Amino acid sequence: MTPDIVVENDPKSVIEGKDPQLERGIAELLQRIDKNPKKLPARPPAPDKTK
Repeated sequence: MTPDIVVENDPKSVIEGKDPQLERGIAELLQRIDKNPKKLPARPPAPDKTK
């Protein structure tokens, strides 16, 4: 299967404790969220605890 985004996983980064594939994936998701933000639903009213 061909990856959608090719990221080179060089040994130097891995030895330094970095994960280039994960970092690129997170960057891609953050860009998509910025381009198409979603709003959270309105908070429901608080329950009436007087009864």
